[in-house]
Amino acid sequence: MSKEEIKKMTGDLYFEEWYGIVKPVIESKEFQKRVYFPQHRHSNVFEHSVLVSYEAFVISYHWKTFDSRKCAIAGLLHDFTPYLWKEPQEDSPLEEAYYKEIKQKKWKEPHSTSHGYDAAENYVKYFPELEDKEITDDIRSHMFPLTRPPRYRSGWLITYCDKRAAFKDFFRFRWKRAFK
Repeated sequence: MSKEEIKKMTGDLYFEEWYGIVKPVIESKEFQKRVYFPQHRHSNVFEHSVLVSYEAFVISYHWKTFDSRKCAIAGLLHDFTPYLWKEPQEDSPLEEAYYKEIKQKKWKEPHSTSHGYDAAENYVKYFPELEDKEITDDIRSHMFPLTRPPRYRSGWLITYCDKRAAFKDFFRFRWKRAFK
């Protein structure tokens, strides 16, 4: 996805500041593959993560009680798992390695409780220069109350933004039809 397409999704408010922080992640080949990872109902992991990251950044920028940089990074990488958790689209160009995990992971432990830990491990693997204990904890605990509560205030913000983005995505189609 290009910078212009992302800007249309997020809006103009503080976009350049936010994009300056997350650019190395967004432009990486590995993160770009998340366009092909289905998420919730009407989006993919790329779109969902961008919205969580941008919203967390804007809120933290206004409140000034959070580290906006850490919120932007944790929001972007909170679902950065090394595997698909849903069947992909038919035209998906992803390598076979991403598919192998689908069936194996389903029966070992639920995606909802384990993917935060998997995403935290994966982000350190691909972006070691961004490693930070607060970001790692925010990613691991973003599924509260299904997992343990966040240790940092920024983790609570990521959790909130994630739930809000998921809710908006899940009900997008129904609400558009209902309010025409």
